[in-house]
Amino acid sequence: MSSDTQTKIPTTLPAKQAKLMAFIDYYHQQLVDNNIITERDSLDKFSKLFSQDITEQISFCNNFFDYESTHVKSYKEKTKKSKINQKLQEKQNKKNDKLFQKSYNQLKDNKKWNNLLTPNINTILNILPPHYHNQDIRTLHPHTLFPLDTTKPLHTHPLYHILTSKQPIPQKQPLPLPLPQPQPPYNLNISNKEEDINKEKRKGKKKEVTCPNRNDYLLEVLRS
Repeated sequence: MSSDTQTKIPTTLPAKQAKLMAFIDYYHQQLVDNNIITERDSLDKFSKLFSQDITEQISFCNNFFDYESTHVKSYKEKTKKSKINQKLQEKQNKKNDKLFQKSYNQLKDNKKWNNLLTPNINTILNILPPHYHNQDIRTLHPHTLFPLDTTKPLHTHPLYHILTSKQPIPQKQPLPLPLPQPQPPYNLNISNKEEDINKEKRKGKKKEVTCPNRNDYLLEVLRS
């Protein structure tokens, strides 16, 4: 093969690269037609879609082909994770719908309605029609204020997020620390035997003698 053949600049795209570029052209137009993007010039320039330099188009395509196996594997992993996440989300949505219906029916109890209002009053006021703002909504029936339209998905209901989210648990005020208790007066630690002997000695005396406490002892020391 001559050097002239090796350095010859291609004038047309090879079939493999042309097929990829045709798909890119189709995809860009789909984005425009579905109002996902408003213009496609930037995308076309990035993908070298209509570049006059064929080598730029070939290079753009080959960047994908060189790592095609890696890209395909990565795409399959993303698809698998996406399906798992979608199933988990669908399961959670069903759980939330069930919780919403149960909680919504319980609002017929005025006490439960008022308990819901207390932590969410600002949110509820924002979704209320203006002519209700000057009324005491505690006395109004929530099913009249926010009727349930069964023809629409449950998650579109104004109270859906509030009724399906965990309400904050009121925090209990911490109990005050107990005040330090006064120390009891100093007492002699004597055995039961010694205590019985002292009782026998005090029986014959007119004046009962008690064991001085520590404070009395200190007073006597200060006086002497």
